[in-house]
Amino acid sequence: MNQNYNLIEPYLDEELSLTEKNNFIAELEKDESLRRAVAEEKATRATLYLMMTNRFSERAKKEAASSNSPQVIQLATSYAWRKWAIAASVLGFAFMAVLFINSNKSTDYVALSAKYTYDYPTPQVQAADTEKAISDAFYSAVKAQRYDDAMAQYQQLSATTQQEPNVAFFHAFVLLKKQNFKGASTAFQGIASPSDELREPIEWYVLMSQLGEKQDIIAKLKAIAGDNKHSYSAKAKALLEEM
Repeated sequence: MNQNYNLIEPYLDEELSLTEKNNFIAELEKDESLRRAVAEEKATRATLYLMMTNRFSERAKKEAASSNSPQVIQLATSYAWRKWAIAASVLGFAFMAVLFINSNKSTDYVALSAKYTYDYPTPQVQAADTEKAISDAFYSAVKAQRYDDAMAQYQQLSATTQQEPNVAFFHAFVLLKKQNFKGASTAFQGIASPSDELREPIEWYVLMSQLGEKQDIIAKLKAIAGDNKHSYSAKAKALLEEM
């Protein structure tokens, strides 16, 4: 587990040094899952605080009622209301934090798309001799995850070679890796006469492109998850659990 998660409680308890606190805040700005964990901890604390306040309020009222002093009753009730107000404010803050997280789910979708876009093994290049060096360089760049270089090499290929299913597949794959989700979806679906080996990967990566675009792919994922013969069935089940 990321060690930053161990700093959540010290952070909320104001126990971090200034340097540790600044570093933690910097991580919060970059890591949405960490922000969510902090918000959940705040919400948990607010709930517990509210429960404790409720018990205190009831006890204060009973003790005040058992005395014969109206002034004691008034002070106890006033104090209880102040505690309620504080608890309500904390709970309200936690609720707003949860709303903020929910309003930023687009980042979740992009992150999930990237997580389930696995690096696909590159096949041996099949191209005309005059373009073999370029296509070799294209596949090598894809395999090395140098996607800008891969795009540059792809642009040097002839239109005929670009339309070959394997080349077209990895061009679409690069677009997806570069988070050009709309372009990737169009490119994957535009592959002409894909081999049987590429049909299910194309189906999966079209979904990952649509996921990055924040489209509803739940029904399609369920269909793949329910097909035990589909090579992406297990991945679909795992993704559904995270959504």
